[in-house]
Amino acid sequence: MKTDYSNYIYFYKQFSTSSGYYEACDYLSFQDDRWQGIEKYIDLIGCAISDTKKRLSKTKILMADMGCGAYGWLQRYFSESANKIICIDSNKDALNQIGSLKNPLAETIQDNAFSLGKIFSLGHKFDFVYCGFNVYEGFVDNFLKLTAPDGCIFLMKPKIGDDLILRSLVRNYDILPRYKEIAKITAALEKDAEIKYREEIFSWKFENESTDKLLAAMSVVCLGEQILMNREQYEIAVDFVKLRTSNDTVLMSQTFALWQAVKKDN
Repeated sequence: MKTDYSNYIYFYKQFSTSSGYYEACDYLSFQDDRWQGIEKYIDLIGCAISDTKKRLSKTKILMADMGCGAYGWLQRYFSESANKIICIDSNKDALNQIGSLKNPLAETIQDNAFSLGKIFSLGHKFDFVYCGFNVYEGFVDNFLKLTAPDGCIFLMKPKIGDDLILRSLVRNYDILPRYKEIAKITAALEKDAEIKYREEIFSWKFENESTDKLLAAMSVVCLGEQILMNREQYEIAVDFVKLRTSNDTVLMSQTFALWQAVKKDN
């Protein structure tokens, strides 16, 4: 496993731009069939959508993809179930990439999930609200207000995983508050929704990949903010990756917290 700090810096500069961030996300999650079990995650979302359509007696529903990023889960996989999908993100570059897919059912709106002022101004009540990877407790009240009675809120938040362990090693990240926030998200949803909570473990495989490229992408996406690791942090990270490497393949895993919340008809 060859590594070189200057090579790491080269890849970091590539990924640390606004558009490069989404390149790093794609590299870490989706390229080369990296995500082991992605079909199961897609199926979990699909089952929640199917349950929602049955509950509402609708064949097409109004969906919101909160913090859609450049990937856009709902418009990518579930357009056949939608009469419209509103893709919301605070990053214009991400929305431009969603727009480039030219899905006639997808509308992009630049807004912040903590406030969602533009979304509230539309007056919509959504049948299905999705938010994955970056959900916070401060989002939940807005999501509940925007969801129609008997509509569904589907949320995912990484609970623990190799990316968070690396963050704790190089940035002294305290994982306990994340566990507490997951409990707060559950409590906030329970105010106005019936919840099914579950946890799933997934893994990502990096075969014959540059360790420096992997660490550069993780520096941009996985450390809480974009951090160019100094040489000491870099050496710690290299040792961390070595422990997860076998036969030139790095295997990273993560445990997701998942909520399927049905809005009460008060």
